[in-house]
Amino acid sequence: MSAVEAKDFMALEDTLLCYSGSSETLQIPEKLQGHPIRAVGIGALAECGSLKRVIVPEQIQRIGNEAFSGCSALETVVFKGALPSFSPISSTAARTCGCSRSTGWR
Repeated sequence: MSAVEAKDFMALEDTLLCYSGSSETLQIPEKLQGHPIRAVGIGALAECGSLKRVIVPEQIQRIGNEAFSGCSALETVVFKGALPSFSPISSTAARTCGCSRSTGWR
C-alpha cells in the first residue's frame, strides 16, 4: 500500500475532482489547497483499481455521478457523518464497482 499525498489530488474550490494515487485505503482529505472539501465530483475516483477502502469525512455533502465507477477492488466505503446526497446514477455506479449494501450504499 502506498502513502496518500496531496499531489495525488486535484480540487476546484470545495470539490474533489480527481485522485491519481495508487493507495488501497483512501481518506478523502478534509481540506485541499486551503479549501474545505464538501463534494466528491463526477468520476473523481473512477477507475482507481487499487482502492479497497474509502473513508468519507463528515463534511462531505455531495457525491457526483460515477464517483466510484470502475473501482473493481472497492470493498468498503465508510461515512464518518451523515450519508451524503447522491446523484441518481451514483447508486448504479456503486453496483458496477462491486460494492455491497454493507458498504453504506442504498
